Amino acid sequence: MKKKFLKFFMAVFLSLLLAGIIEAGYNYHSLIEHYEPIDITWNYQENKGNRVYSFESENPVYIKKIQISGHYEKETRYHITYTSVNDFGVEEEKALMDTMYPQISVATTNIGEKVNKMEITVANKTEVDQVLVSNEVQINKYRVLLYFLVIFSFYLILFEREFLEKKLEYFFLIYALVFGVFLILIAGPRSVTWDEEIHYERVYKIASDQTVEWSRSADDFVNRKIPSYNTKDEFAQLKNYLNSEEGKELVRTEKKDSMFVSYDLRTYIPMAIFYQLAKWFHLSFSNAYMFGKLGNLFLYVILLFWAIRLSKKGKIFITAISLMPTVLFQGSMYTYDGLVYAFLVLGCVLWKNEFERKNEKMSWYSAAGIIGCIILGSLSKAIYIPLLLGLFLFPTAKFADKKTERVFKGLLFGIFLLILWTFVIPAIANTVAGNLSYGGDARGGDTSTVRQLISMLKHPFSTVKLLLENITSLENFRNVGRAELDDVIASNLMFLAFGGNGVLSAKWSLFLLPLLGMLFFVPSQEDRQSVLPLKTKLAQGVILLIILALIWTALYLSFTPVGQASIDGVQARYYLPLLLPLAYITWGNGFQSNLKTITYRRITLCFVNIFMFQCIYQLFLMRTC
Repeated sequence: MKKKFLKFFMAVFLSLLLAGIIEAGYNYHSLIEHYEPIDITWNYQENKGNRVYSFESENPVYIKKIQISGHYEKETRYHITYTSVNDFGVEEEKALMDTMYPQISVATTNIGEKVNKMEITVANKTEVDQVLVSNEVQINKYRVLLYFLVIFSFYLILFEREFLEKKLEYFFLIYALVFGVFLILIAGPRSVTWDEEIHYERVYKIASDQTVEWSRSADDFVNRKIPSYNTKDEFAQLKNYLNSEEGKELVRTEKKDSMFVSYDLRTYIPMAIFYQLAKWFHLSFSNAYMFGKLGNLFLYVILLFWAIRLSKKGKIFITAISLMPTVLFQGSMYTYDGLVYAFLVLGCVLWKNEFERKNEKMSWYSAAGIIGCIILGSLSKAIYIPLLLGLFLFPTAKFADKKTERVFKGLLFGIFLLILWTFVIPAIANTVAGNLSYGGDARGGDTSTVRQLISMLKHPFSTVKLLLENITSLENFRNVGRAELDDVIASNLMFLAFGGNGVLSAKWSLFLLPLLGMLFFVPSQEDRQSVLPLKTKLAQGVILLIILALIWTALYLSFTPVGQASIDGVQARYYLPLLLPLAYITWGNGFQSNLKTITYRRITLCFVNIFMFQCIYQLFLMRTC
């Protein structure tokens, strides 16, 4: 026991030491070439209605950042042009553009290069108090923590054999909680995931009394008025503004129709509970905002912990997929997608376990667990409810007698139709009533569920053709709907994307795709015998195709302009809940691996750890800190 503790302590110490050394490397120029901040406030010229601040040095000077202090009545752009000098003495002209916001009094832009000439152009009407050029030593706590976590994770993966071999679910628990909390901290009080302001608005309302009181900070957030930032200095100022008396000011109230939480919003309840706790603890707005996300993260981790623990086969598959950056990101932000995924994965695990107990009768609590998880996972997205049909694949031997089987499957089909009906009936009822404005994208556009449905019914063959063409083309995967991201490889959008912060470049698919190929087609030694009968695989394939069609149909009805000859809004992450049942189909004895289980797990989790580091570093640290 003493040796284990000493080993653990040394691992923590060395990880911290390495992280500290790396951070010192980032501050190398500040440590070696330190100088007091240079004030260039009075070194300017007027030029075409702009004020141009100048900095010039005979010998190149390393500039870490520039800071512009002032009072800005509205969002204002400023431009930076400079001549950089690399380590070989070669000069290069560069240009940057950044933004000043009224809520952030000191605009900061990171440079991080040796410069011999620089000009900063600001509109004359902008009230500027001071312009500084700086090379101060600055410890980035987020960067230090990231390197520490990644290094220590490699230690756990490579040197804690027993932990990884016999307690994989506990590795998942620790890794998911630690990196999930880190994602919450580094994301801060800002909309970063898909439609986060919409999800936050729903959480805020559920966590409120009959009268919803909107503070300025909360109201600005849901109306997308929160300024952006690209340095940790601005990040700190933004939090100060949100937590200020101005941010706390009550700007409007609204009455809720009812305290009842509709079935499709119940996935938000864990987040609303934690947000309400934050208000009881009198946390600041930014801390309350982050604290609310813990409700999502904790339930996500608990559900998948039990999915891994209870799974007889495929433990490493569930662990790896659930720890992929995008998947864990969804489980840590304001969104229901993470919990939808977690509930459905647990339901699939319970289904697979029951299916493999061929000589045992199915208990009522086992059936209730499978049905309950799939229903809970489908409350917010009924498109996944066909997974219930997998229970029809259980043979008669699983039931006490044929009568029990008929009753069970009859009730199951009734539940399936009821859930699907709740998804369809509002559209049908409003179509019959002639309410042409029902449904559609709340963000605007010529969308209407009713008008789209009428159009589809008028053109049935064209609708089927449209669905087949769009599904098979794979051309409609999107990250955040920006044109420059339209051609990103789908696998990266599914696993290596952080919403509005972007997605890793295509080169990372060179590592991701082989890993996915191994997970789907070359199961570990412990999973070799986890093979479903061909008949069951075919039936499962049909179920997945039904869900696939529902995904695209739902997005055509709700998010696509009426009559458009393509489908908008489908994103690669919508396929995540289908991956485990797909793996049950692809696993077979065709490809064999001689890797030991522990080696297989180490390789897999090392890649997952690398992906997590790259996503956080490139999509958060480099862009916002």
